Amino acid sequence: MMNKKYTFLGALIILIPILVVYSYDFLPLSIRIGDIELLKLSAVGQDNSEKLNEIEQTIKEKRIKADGFKRQVKNVVVTDTIQIKDTTKTFVLPDLPRYADKEDSSHQRIMLIGDSQAGGICYALNDYCSANGHRLESVFVWNSATILNFAYSTRIEEAIAKYKPTFIFVVMGLNELYAKDIAKRSKAAKLFHEKIKHIPYLWIGPANFKEDKGINKVFEETAEAGRYYLSKDLQLPRSTDNRHPSSKGYRIWMEYISSFMQGSTLFPFNFNSPTKNYRIRARIISLNAAKDRGY
Repeated sequence: MMNKKYTFLGALIILIPILVVYSYDFLPLSIRIGDIELLKLSAVGQDNSEKLNEIEQTIKEKRIKADGFKRQVKNVVVTDTIQIKDTTKTFVLPDLPRYADKEDSSHQRIMLIGDSQAGGICYALNDYCSANGHRLESVFVWNSATILNFAYSTRIEEAIAKYKPTFIFVVMGLNELYAKDIAKRSKAAKLFHEKIKHIPYLWIGPANFKEDKGINKVFEETAEAGRYYLSKDLQLPRSTDNRHPSSKGYRIWMEYISSFMQGSTLFPFNFNSPTKNYRIRARIISLNAAKDRGY
């Protein structure tokens, strides 16, 4: 009895699909799966070249879309678990002036002083130093610091005395774009300038992500004429925090700075663009103003 039951069920399993196929052949309708229409039995043997061409064309279109999606995926790099960066977006430098080599071939001992921007630009700066025969001797990074920390702490003059630079780069101000106590910042800037003015320097303004409330004006008026580089209007690629430049942004920024220096007689030594990257050997001093304000 049980065997007959299984035989009957097996026959139904075979017959039902056959009945469905033959019924579809006589019904006045068409079944489509996605963009492809199923052919009827009565159409087999007929000239279906037109229909087949249509199906083939549909498959080709699907493949083109799939390939296009793959190419888009290849152009995306995951920077962390949430954010992505489209590598097809490029930032092109304007036609910066190019200058002939300078006669001064002296090799400089260079020191970089600044806030967290110094920690980002130091790698690009190191390449420019190495490519032109100079040495990036030390990098003093004071994260979250303002001009107040640099002015009222004794750390700066101590570092200068220890590393004896022949040239100093200064980059700060990103943490005080919204500062309105201009008189207080101006007094601090003058105190800081007293610490570095006996050594040739270039004071680099912050890479603004928003318009500042006057800190650039304070720094520019404090520095000697021609020794302040205003960065606030530069279009630089930003990192994921939208405040600091990205690694590419720092290198573009350094290219602007290099062009500025090559075109000025205040900087008699060469500072041309490097053609490769160099290992950084500088002594890096890293502080955090949130934990150590320095005064």
